[in-house]
Amino acid sequence: MVKASTCQKIYRGVGIDKTVFWRGLSTDVCPTREFIWTCEDGSQVRGYNIKNGYFVGSYVMDFDDPTPLCQQAEEGTLANNIAIPLGGDQRYVDKEIASRLAVCNQSTADYELVESSYDQLFKALDAEGRDWPTISGELIDGQVSKIHRSIYSSRYDHKFFNDKIERRLCYQLEPLMVMAAQHGIKPKRTLLDQVWKVLMRNHAHDSAGGCNTDKTNKIILARYEQADQMSGSAVDYLVRKLADSQPQAAQGGIDGRITLFNTLPFGREPLIQMSIATEQPHFVLQDINGHPIAFDVLAQEPIYRGSIQRDPSQNDPSLYYYQTQVAFYYALPPSGFVSIQVRDAQAEEAFTVCALTPCDATTQDEISISNDRYQLSVKDGQITLFDHQLQQAWPNCLTLLDMGDDGDTYDYSPPAQDWLLTLDWRESRFSVQQGQHLQTLFIEGEWLCRKI
Repeated sequence: MVKASTCQKIYRGVGIDKTVFWRGLSTDVCPTREFIWTCEDGSQVRGYNIKNGYFVGSYVMDFDDPTPLCQQAEEGTLANNIAIPLGGDQRYVDKEIASRLAVCNQSTADYELVESSYDQLFKALDAEGRDWPTISGELIDGQVSKIHRSIYSSRYDHKFFNDKIERRLCYQLEPLMVMAAQHGIKPKRTLLDQVWKVLMRNHAHDSAGGCNTDKTNKIILARYEQADQMSGSAVDYLVRKLADSQPQAAQGGIDGRITLFNTLPFGREPLIQMSIATEQPHFVLQDINGHPIAFDVLAQEPIYRGSIQRDPSQNDPSLYYYQTQVAFYYALPPSGFVSIQVRDAQAEEAFTVCALTPCDATTQDEISISNDRYQLSVKDGQITLFDHQLQQAWPNCLTLLDMGDDGDTYDYSPPAQDWLLTLDWRESRFSVQQGQHLQTLFIEGEWLCRKI
């Protein structure tokens, strides 16, 4: 159960208007177990906090008188209708629940146990017409149950892999399959389903959160690697098939074609960075109508494609080609692709690589790069981000903190006595690369940290 401070907007975005959970709510935040949970954009859901776990209702399977259970369950509630959950992720299936409820109801005159659902519970709560308190923020208090801090701090490699693969599936592979189908390339739906199933196997219980033993984490990582390879190969296949389907000059098209894809459902003009391989060191980019496209050259490297020689001076000069990193803006249609062309440059069209200029922070008052929206600057070892549109600055926005961990593989825990080292950029080496379309600030250096 995710209880981040902004997940209400996600719930409402997919049509969910209520939530039920156990851990994380304390009486300091909300005195009752029924509440309205809201976030900063106004999205809100109705919340219900169950008492003492998902399995507490198993009491009725072993005892005839439910009075102690009901008294415990009604603590902190506003309403007369109260949830007593029966089940759990590590519990067997309970049988003969209806007959057990009948026995319990005969044993007490103060309470009535009804087999129900959470949808029916919320309908009954609404019928009571009570005013629920409104709360906001992240629900991570440990008053009634332990909260695994490793949900936040552990196994970043897993969380990065999961986010990377999900985004590739949703924003690249699935749209590419639709685009390919429109061009007569039949999508492999079973492959897509298989990737999703591999990915979902890592979402069981605490797997995605990282609350696992090292043996389990090895298995999880292997699944992510499998899903990453499968989804990446599928994207590469569809991109190549769609690009190869475009006619060359002999078929009335163009040679030197580069195909640019936009898998999002709206048109945009992004900054495109790519690597281009050419026979000659200088080239020109142009659209299919021959209009030139301005671009920045970030780097260029000659690559030898002949037999490897121990002495590079013995290489055949005619067997070199050039790998060039470029950056440019280009308008892309929604859910589609366009082509541009690479051609050899004439002598007057030769370009230069954007210079990487070292900067001395000890003599320069400020080192900065900027575009129409942001300015990023370094002064006195601190990095500041300024938003031109909002006219707002975030000083010292990026630092590193070297600190201890007194926890285990399940949980991060700050040591009772720690030595915190805030690492800034005062002794760093800076260099700036500025082009027409792209500016980059490079920061290099070393920190001397305590060795454990």
